[in-house]
Amino acid sequence: MAKGADGLTGGTIRSTPISARIMKIAPELRIVAKASIGVEDVDVEAATEMGILVTHAHHGIQLVGVAEGTVAMMLALLKKIRERDEAVKQGRWREPPLQGVYVGRQQAGYAGLTIGIVGLGRIGRRFADLMAPWRVRILAYDPYVEESRFILCNAERVDLQTLLKESDVVSLHVVLTRETRQMIGAEELALMKKARCSSIRHAVRW
Repeated sequence: MAKGADGLTGGTIRSTPISARIMKIAPELRIVAKASIGVEDVDVEAATEMGILVTHAHHGIQLVGVAEGTVAMMLALLKKIRERDEAVKQGRWREPPLQGVYVGRQQAGYAGLTIGIVGLGRIGRRFADLMAPWRVRILAYDPYVEESRFILCNAERVDLQTLLKESDVVSLHVVLTRETRQMIGAEELALMKKARCSSIRHAVRW
């Protein structure tokens, strides 16, 4: 399909990445334009050598959906929604092992959880905005954004190691690049707090 193309476009194309071989098939190719976040499925270095422009564009709807999905998955784990749903279907209710974790700060003195956000791009910022009403403590790591962005997100700027050590929940919102690939491994996971409920331990294993 690439033969004779002046431009290539599409959404997520991880199943058939735009490799150097594909770009060489199209000598007139001038641009690879993705209608999605990230360009990890395009050989950008090869494109640069061949003078081919690589772009990507993401819509506001996409970033809102990702941020809201992050909140949903976090609550599903912390509140043991899946386990509680299964228990109710089996006629069980309010058993101690089904007790979830409180997220937000409470007037009774509970300080709430500490949420760590890696990457304060548009999705990371939206996630921070969604967490604001819960009055949680937010830590953030992003070496490429200005200080004002942390202030607007009501987030404490910390290094990655501090974020991992002090956060109860860590959410990654970074584009996959050579720098971010394998950002979290066994060494980083060892810095984190022990899981406070079984569903979270399962999620870590996944």
